[in-house]
Amino acid sequence: MSLSPRFVPAVVGLLLGASLAMAPSAIAAPTKFHLQEATITDIQAAILAGELTTTGLVELYLKRIKAYN
Repeated sequence: MSLSPRFVPAVVGLLLGASLAMAPSAIAAPTKFHLQEATITDIQAAILAGELTTTGLVELYLKRIKAYN
């Protein structure tokens, strides 16, 4: 069974909303992590060290996208 492309944004929104509801403290991204300078290894290390969450990473990317749009 495949998902219709028109439902993908809704599914992504629901998943993101559910993750935000489960971890409200993870909404704010840490200020000491600099996305522009980060490598994938840096991101992985920050997540493993508890300095960054995946939700926080998404928020950083969304802020960056908004700044450039």
